[in-house]
Amino acid sequence: MGRRQKWLGTAIISLMVYCLVPAVMASPWGRGEDSFFLLSRADYFRAKGDFLASSEEKDLFERLENHTYFEFGLAKRITLGGKVVYGSSILSNDFENRSGTGFSQIEAFLQYQVIQMGRTVGAIQILADAPQTLGAGTRPDIANNGPGSELRFLYGRSFPINQGNLFVAAEAAYHKNWGARADQILFDARVGYEPSKYWLILLESFNAQSLRNEDMGGSDFDAYKIQPSIVWRVTPRWALQAGVTHEYEGRNLALGNTFFIGLWSSL
Repeated sequence: MGRRQKWLGTAIISLMVYCLVPAVMASPWGRGEDSFFLLSRADYFRAKGDFLASSEEKDLFERLENHTYFEFGLAKRITLGGKVVYGSSILSNDFENRSGTGFSQIEAFLQYQVIQMGRTVGAIQILADAPQTLGAGTRPDIANNGPGSELRFLYGRSFPINQGNLFVAAEAAYHKNWGARADQILFDARVGYEPSKYWLILLESFNAQSLRNEDMGGSDFDAYKIQPSIVWRVTPRWALQAGVTHEYEGRNLALGNTFFIGLWSSL
């Protein structure tokens, strides 16, 4: 199957998910009992790096993915969630091409609301994920050959202001990789501003710091990203999001940018 056919297949799958799946963004705020949320997002990532040993020039890595994320309120303080990422990638230079298509990420988590006092919330989350492999379209410098688990702490607070609403959220996690890849400490932050009921402006940061305890052949990297986006609430149930994720710093990582569009909803 050629490059154009692979990407066309992924685009069709993404369009099908958009038509069938509503969506919303994850947060420290727990879901109400029997409340169901789904997220669908299409990503295009592009980076240049020394991925192929035979190449004398920078190799181009491109990836087109669909992210499907869900949350379900099992009880007043307990939320069940998960994420599935399916995509196609192409690694190329002037001499050769390599490609991969498949499920590059599968995660499931359970979240418990520890604190809920007025506008302040706190939660704890445990997560498990499946291996990420190059054959499934994962970036060569972060491919993993084993499953992982994670313990995450989440905090959020909202602030009413004269014009609209402001909220902040912060998350810290320890991610244990049971394969050859190094363990990581993760820290994410988010600031959101709602000037009206129709618009939401988001600025997010995603940071991964390696513990450098990888086994022979395992990946070891640090990554620091910033993600601005804007959300248009078309109706009380449906919303559209567009933004970019910029990798501004990293170690053992070919930095790149991700452009995305998303669809949110609540059930």
